[in-house]
Amino acid sequence: MEITSIDKVGRVVLPKETRKRLGITEKTKFLVAEVKEDTIVLKKIDVEAMAKRLEADLKDVDLTAIFRKVRDETNEKVRRAYPEIFT
Repeated sequence: MEITSIDKVGRVVLPKETRKRLGITEKTKFLVAEVKEDTIVLKKIDVEAMAKRLEADLKDVDLTAIFRKVRDETNEKVRRAYPEIFT
């Protein structure tokens, strides 16, 4: 465990050995989660792997139909909320 600090523009420097051990490079992406008032968690994420996993999980899902349904429902809510515009 090491101590680090934050600079004026909000950057946190991760110690070199930690970066090396975890394979962290300047292109590495992180999820930042505030767990408690004084606890922040950085979770290294692989955006490409997440995208591939989503693509595989959604391969049999008709996204166009879902988008169409959401659009139609939204339009209907707008028509009900503002009938004077559509008369």
